[in-house]
Amino acid sequence: MDVPHSWTINNDRGADLGHGQVLSARMRYRIIRDDREGCGPFRATTDAYMYELADGAHELFALYWHPLGNSLEKLPHFHLGDKLLRDDAPIDSKSHMPMPRASFEQAVRWVIEFKGAVPLVQDWDDRLTVCETRFKLYRSWHTHPDEATAGKQG
Repeated sequence: MDVPHSWTINNDRGADLGHGQVLSARMRYRIIRDDREGCGPFRATTDAYMYELADGAHELFALYWHPLGNSLEKLPHFHLGDKLLRDDAPIDSKSHMPMPRASFEQAVRWVIEFKGAVPLVQDWDDRLTVCETRFKLYRSWHTHPDEATAGKQG
């Protein structure tokens, strides 16, 4: 218990969405004791995530939270790929765009809704909503990790 674990999609090769697009996802997590009322006695807690959509060698967007990584940015953020930005855009693909904590379900939803990935099942939105609702209900923070230490739920 309380040891680091991780998961990736397809042994870190990502999910081929067709037309050269690949959704990659990685998450680090731990199983911890959860003494909150109505929770526990154990739960998974996320330590970092990286969700990326690429078109060939070009990143289209990425949702990140990597507080222990080499980047100076320690809060949840996203990047837009150069392919989605005009040459005179006020940001570039390295810009850290702040955002609340993102679930894997949110990344999948973005790929379907914004990039037109074709779902394999008709009730995809219901399935994502059920799983994401559990995540939202039991997460310990939403917009900033300090919420967890303050005892707030997001």
